[in-house]
Amino acid sequence: MLDQRLDYLHMNPVVSGFVSEPTHWNWSNVIDYSGGKGLLDVLIIE
Repeated sequence: MLDQRLDYLHMNPVVSGFVSEPTHWNWSNVIDYSGGKGLLDVLIIE
């Protein structure tokens, strides 16, 4: 269920047409979940 919720949140800017890839949204934590470092401090939930 958690993965489903994260996918939904990460894809919102893409579905809305703001960006073409989830990692292009500056305020998304999807970058942190892919091994990078985003703008915000994130606690990764596994």
